[in-house]
Amino acid sequence: MQRTAHLNVGNQKALQWSENLTLCISAAQVLREQGDVDGVALALADNLRAALTNEEDREHVEAAKRQLVNVLKERGLIKQVRTVGASGSKEYRHMQQILPNLWLGPWQPLNNGAKEIIENNITHVVSVVRQLNFNVPKHIQRHGIRIDDRPTADLLSHFDATFNFIDQGLKEGAVFVHCGAGVSRSATIVIGYIMYKLDLTFDRASDIVRCARPYVRPNEGFVKQLKVYAKRLQDMKQHPQEVETQQRGTFIDVAPKIATVHRENLIREIFWIGVHDRPGQMV
Repeated sequence: MQRTAHLNVGNQKALQWSENLTLCISAAQVLREQGDVDGVALALADNLRAALTNEEDREHVEAAKRQLVNVLKERGLIKQVRTVGASGSKEYRHMQQILPNLWLGPWQPLNNGAKEIIENNITHVVSVVRQLNFNVPKHIQRHGIRIDDRPTADLLSHFDATFNFIDQGLKEGAVFVHCGAGVSRSATIVIGYIMYKLDLTFDRASDIVRCARPYVRPNEGFVKQLKVYAKRLQDMKQHPQEVETQQRGTFIDVAPKIATVHRENLIREIFWIGVHDRPGQMV
């Protein structure tokens, strides 16, 4: 009896976590569509998501939820948000292909014996979470970044090693990058990798990622770090020898040059994937 009770409590917590995440994802979707002029409600949706994925205590999560719900009620949006959450496909729980063989998503694809990542032939996993307590099949290589989803958290210093791991993973198979919700931390890694690999601006790389996974929304601190990274990449292109001398050993080399025509063809292929390879999407 005690074992059953324990499982029920665990299932109840998991269900509550999922419902709260659905609330903040649905709220963000509605607010983007409606236009959150002052950004207050979107910030509250981000706060709730971060509290959930950072595994903060129940009191903190409930406080963040109350703040979001109150603002949604004040703006007459709570019913619409709940309707979106109830009728949505829950696509955000699944992984999406961003580049050929590079996937982005939340932790859920690692559930149920990692069925979803096995079905997509994943060979390498990048986990950007506080606790690396998600099991992966033994044949899969893993790179972990223990970090919270906070504007003050430093992801930039992890780009070098992580992008090298992704490069190696794409040579050997397919890579899945995940965090708690597949919205901020893991999205930052994938946006940065696309900037590095395809020599794209922050805005263009972000568009590519959102085309496949519309829920992507790195926190403001991660956005600043990506823009710093964009400046470094630009400096490397304009003054390669000078920057290499100044930053040797602390900054990743610019990606191997990709011919412009090939790069544009690859970008078109990426956008095709984003439109046609999403669950429930008509082809």
